[in-house]
Amino acid sequence: MRYETPKELKECLELLSGEGARPIAGGTDLIIKMERTGERPDVLVDLSYLPLHDVTLTETGGHEELRIGALATISQLLEHPDIREHAPVLWQACTQTAGPQIRNRATIGGNIVNASPAADPALALLAHRAAVRLISRHGMRDVSLEDFFEGPGRTALLPGEMVETVEIPIRRPSGGVRKLAHFFKMGGRNAQTIAIASLAAITWLDADDTVIRATIAAGSVAPTPLRLRKVEEFLQGRKLDSETIAEAVGLARKSISPIDDVRGSADYRRHIVGVFLERHLSGEPVQDMDGILYANDSSSWIPVRRHAERSIEVDGVVMDDPLGAWDPSMRLLDFLRDVLHVTSVKDGCREGECGACTVLLDGRPVNSCMVPLGDALGRTVVTSEGLMVDQGAIGVEHRALVESGAVQCGFCTPGFAVTTHYLKEKYGEYPGEDVVRREISGHLCRCTGYKKIVEGIEMAFRLEEGE
Repeated sequence: MRYETPKELKECLELLSGEGARPIAGGTDLIIKMERTGERPDVLVDLSYLPLHDVTLTETGGHEELRIGALATISQLLEHPDIREHAPVLWQACTQTAGPQIRNRATIGGNIVNASPAADPALALLAHRAAVRLISRHGMRDVSLEDFFEGPGRTALLPGEMVETVEIPIRRPSGGVRKLAHFFKMGGRNAQTIAIASLAAITWLDADDTVIRATIAAGSVAPTPLRLRKVEEFLQGRKLDSETIAEAVGLARKSISPIDDVRGSADYRRHIVGVFLERHLSGEPVQDMDGILYANDSSSWIPVRRHAERSIEVDGVVMDDPLGAWDPSMRLLDFLRDVLHVTSVKDGCREGECGACTVLLDGRPVNSCMVPLGDALGRTVVTSEGLMVDQGAIGVEHRALVESGAVQCGFCTPGFAVTTHYLKEKYGEYPGEDVVRREISGHLCRCTGYKKIVEGIEMAFRLEEGE
């Protein structure tokens, strides 16, 4: 398998036009598919270095539009003020997508192209009436997101095409006074979970609480993320009272075609969608997230190779591969363990679920099981070993986790230590338990609850301060 890292869009599109070529960006879906199916594309085309990471406000035809580059990560969207202000449903969906390590890698373009009926950001984009711009070496075309999805894992992409940008219109309808904007998701746990059922909705009301425009989409209830067109049409022009809400809820439950599976029954999914729609139309306050910061940090969104393309820096040591013996398509996890023998990086789920393989890639926590080595070459990796001090003595992070009683079997501890180091760098001072619990939601402890782990992270901040 060849692994290509084009630096220009023209070069990338030429590579994608070849037979057997597959694009890869964050890799959080494709790496798992390759593991499960044994699929081995002839060419992996790494999109990471293309200039498609920006989020910009533009004006088209007298109307503002939010344009998101396909390579913008979910973390980037969470931390961008324009997303929170102008695309609130997308922002809410991003807060509930996977865990921090995956959000640091997963791209908005990849989430859309994966075409999962349960995708959180993709569903929110339906509520925002988004479109995608598709490009190939033959030109470009714009497709509404609703028309883009054709089935589970199937899209309107033609061979050689890729998503360039996602475009969200920003327009207050005439007479619009109040906007209801919600994303709701029911899953098996608070993070790292696939939706059993979800709902994304934006409803505009006039001064008399009459519906001017409603856009409602449901997830995990059909082969694709689904606009509930009949419900939207029913609500149009109606005063939003209890009778109207009850009728809309009943219509929503009749408009979807969920299935029974291991995560939930069809009847349960119908019930949940109705509950979510009632909560939306009743104007339930959106959870106040101001106390849970999604702070910007100083790291660049666009990957920058600080070293030669056939080298990698691990725990402060730069290693070269002048003979090209390293396979860039292998997982960073396997490279660290099998080639460099860095065994603190644990081989757990291999699906980005447990966090035991967490490392810092250019300063941000990622699941090394989901990073192709080719994307890490030329960049900086920090593992649990890299947090040790001179003569191999344990660092502040390990010491705090040990002394607080947070360590039991120890399998997850290196990953927690790496994330603790990141939190100290990011926040400077202890940000509070709510923030810490959100930041460690991508880690699973198999032994017990997280009280001692949270206490250990707090202790790490105190030890750093010399207490």
